[in-house]
Amino acid sequence: MAKDDNVKATINGEEYVLQHPGVEWIVDHSDKCTNAQGNLVRKKYMQGLFDNIVIKPAKLTLNDFDTVEEMRDVVDEIESFL
Repeated sequence: MAKDDNVKATINGEEYVLQHPGVEWIVDHSDKCTNAQGNLVRKKYMQGLFDNIVIKPAKLTLNDFDTVEEMRDVVDEIESFL
């Protein structure tokens, strides 16, 4: 089932525009962010989501968030979108 290419989401008063990177990218990204022990490397995983899915605000980084909860809310929205 195809997803919309772009979606807008407002989280904690900030507008985010998300683009869908395609199913193959999602699987590849998860594989690239999994270490030899099978654990997800969260920093690499989250930054990859921001770099490849969030188109507004541009160049979003982990340091752009005031709290872990705020960052987690954005990651949750991205994962729901995917």
